[in-house]
Amino acid sequence: MNTRWLRLLAVSVALAGCMHGQLSGLAAPAPDERVAEVVVIRTSNVLGATNSFLITVDGPRAWGIRVGEHARLKVIAGAHRVGVECFGGWAPIWRESDAAEVRVEADAIAYLLVSPDLNCASIKAITAEAGQDWLGRTTPSSR
Repeated sequence: MNTRWLRLLAVSVALAGCMHGQLSGLAAPAPDERVAEVVVIRTSNVLGATNSFLITVDGPRAWGIRVGEHARLKVIAGAHRVGVECFGGWAPIWRESDAAEVRVEADAIAYLLVSPDLNCASIKAITAEAGQDWLGRTTPSSR
């Protein structure tokens, strides 16, 4: 294998684990907008433990989250598409693996659970009770 390709692969893998915390893709709601919260929780698994997952909200990358962390995302109340991107596969690229459609009312909280799988990760809505339980077992993702 070409040494340039190996170096590129090594740098890409190293950077894949570094994306963490808030990214530029999530705009803060304006003061006059009805605000809601989406809490994204990443399970603690050995599978994919060294890589950050990127959380997307309505397309743009919003947050990098590591194993055993949760992120609280302020969004405008309404319907949103929240996805998860992972690095890897046969080609060393970032790709969206899964997404969940969530509708959250003003001043309400929607909980989503991200779990690694063999393709990348899955993301699914969970109940508020399950979300609160997971919050007690994870740490807040730093900004």
